[in-house]
Amino acid sequence: MINRYFGSIAERFEEMARERGLLPIITCTRRRPELEIEAVKAMLSWQVDWVVATGATNPDKISALCQQAGVPTVNLDLPGSLSPSVIRITTAARKR
Repeated sequence: MINRYFGSIAERFEEMARERGLLPIITCTRRRPELEIEAVKAMLSWQVDWVVATGATNPDKISALCQQAGVPTVNLDLPGSLSPSVIRITTAARKR
């Protein structure tokens, strides 16, 4: 199954980052917790400025790792208690 939502988000995110002179690092971890943690640890070792998490199985674990490293995080379409979350409202949700 192809996740078109993730693809469109990643593509637009990269465009917007590059317009601002930034180079985003984007990875797909296929909702596998061990790959999520591996990816975050790698990004932190590269001294990234921010981590944006989307589709993660445990966003608070990612946020905690980032907080320990002093790196801010934001969750996209994910609930979480340790980082701000930006939640998309779907057409179906608007009709309720």
